[in-house]
Amino acid sequence: MNFTLEGALSRPSMPHGDSRVGPGVVGILWGVHEEGFAPFDFDAPLDVDARLAALPAGRRVRGFVFNAVARRLGLDEPKRTAFREYPLEDFVRLLAQAERDGEGARRLCAAGEQIGPALQESTAGRVLFALIGGDLMRAGQYAERAWRLGVSFGDLRTTERPPRAFDVSVRDVWAFHAYLFGAIKGTCELFEPDARIRYRWVSLSAFDVRVEW
Repeated sequence: MNFTLEGALSRPSMPHGDSRVGPGVVGILWGVHEEGFAPFDFDAPLDVDARLAALPAGRRVRGFVFNAVARRLGLDEPKRTAFREYPLEDFVRLLAQAERDGEGARRLCAAGEQIGPALQESTAGRVLFALIGGDLMRAGQYAERAWRLGVSFGDLRTTERPPRAFDVSVRDVWAFHAYLFGAIKGTCELFEPDARIRYRWVSLSAFDVRVEW
């Protein structure tokens, strides 16, 4: 059962070189490549230069997303106009400020983990969480709505793997995967604190996550 969603950007490292598409993937097709999920590599440096060089022209990010990220990372950044659009390159550079002492991926993941709890406290989020009712599999079914509310860019799709697992495929995202992996991880752990959450790199702009509990 598939659900189309809006969603994310990023990746912590590129273990197989500066390739735009990982093994077994053509373009950014959904769910067509082999297994290969593993724990996220938080020790890998952020791929700042490769990411900036690959950014598609003309992409924009709204100011409220900048402001939320700066707050979550504890950065002293000028506040941006909430609904004004700013260059994607500036957003990637903002996220890259997390890279200090080799801890960039961990900092971005920790910042992303704040998205779920923040969403839960919002008016729209409270309604959504009430519909989900504490069931992580049901949360996967509502992933599109949650992603649009909490992240607001990119595309996301979930594929159920009964009885107690699902895959999350994130596409057309250009920030570091660590931040968005954190968003998925933090939200899933609201429902199942001991969930096993693993990562699979697809390309600079795409990744998958498997959630099991």
